[in-house]
Amino acid sequence: MEQRMKEENRDGNKRDDGAAFAVEGVDLPLVSRLVSDMIAAHALAVSDAENRERKASKEYRQLLLLLIETADMMDKYFRESDMKKDQLGAQTHKWINYFRGIRRKIDRELTALGVAVIETPDGKAVPGFHTIIDTRELDGVEPGMIVEERKRGYLFDKAVLRKAEVITAG
Repeated sequence: MEQRMKEENRDGNKRDDGAAFAVEGVDLPLVSRLVSDMIAAHALAVSDAENRERKASKEYRQLLLLLIETADMMDKYFRESDMKKDQLGAQTHKWINYFRGIRRKIDRELTALGVAVIETPDGKAVPGFHTIIDTRELDGVEPGMIVEERKRGYLFDKAVLRKAEVITAG
């Protein structure tokens, strides 16, 4: 059996072969517990901050999507009013133009916030960026080519915020 040696430091505090001991009035076991508690508290605070950041980010993305949906609704009403423009009075045309200005402001604000429209330079639907909601057989059009965009797609922070909903040639 191993015999443990006890020795006294210069303050008279006992030490047990490398076990924690007090030095110059400092209670090392207490300091060790405090440091451990501080590390645990820091880890918890970082975790809480990350969770708050994730939640805030999710809520921010939801607000951006709400703004985009509002813009979509405005576009729908503009298309409908364009079809009936001969039936609308002068005051209604003024109101519609006023709301078109608001719609343009929404686009500017989305751009300023880092939201970008998903572009498709080659005209083909790209998995992950587009949701194909229908296909049409069209002569002379390569399959997979977008023939109509029903809903614009958007990127935020280089990630897809909302996929574009498209109709492609089949």
